[in-house]
Amino acid sequence: MTDDTKKGETPLDAALNVVPDASSNSLQLGENQTSVIVPARLGDLSRERRKNRREKRDRYFIKGPLPFPWVRENIPNPTSRLILVAKAFMDMERRNEVALSRKIWDCAGIPGSSQRRHVLERIRTSVSGYRVIPRRGRTSLLKAVSAGE
Repeated sequence: MTDDTKKGETPLDAALNVVPDASSNSLQLGENQTSVIVPARLGDLSRERRKNRREKRDRYFIKGPLPFPWVRENIPNPTSRLILVAKAFMDMERRNEVALSRKIWDCAGIPGSSQRRHVLERIRTSVSGYRVIPRRGRTSLLKAVSAGE
């Protein structure tokens, strides 16, 4: 113990001018110590790591592969089925668009041109994130679009 420390006081307590709280066994900071305390913030590197971790986790899936017969049997909405199947083919081809060929429609379990027209119209009017691109004399394209497009 040095000359400038009191009995029961550590050198750190003396340096910080910490006052013991009489009602408990804890210490209180004085007014001048609390004014220099700043809240902790994440650094740029930590924010970048968190963003990369979120992007990686967004690519995870619950369980797969899900076979197309399971999709046809368990997803009642034909628009949702078509988007799931088309998205699977986009991922397989590593592209952001796919031609809505007979193969896509069959895998989604959507027979007949009437139901197909209704599904395409529903995508055009109420599905954000995908756009139907009609091609005269050819099958339409389903394109995944980002928020800016």
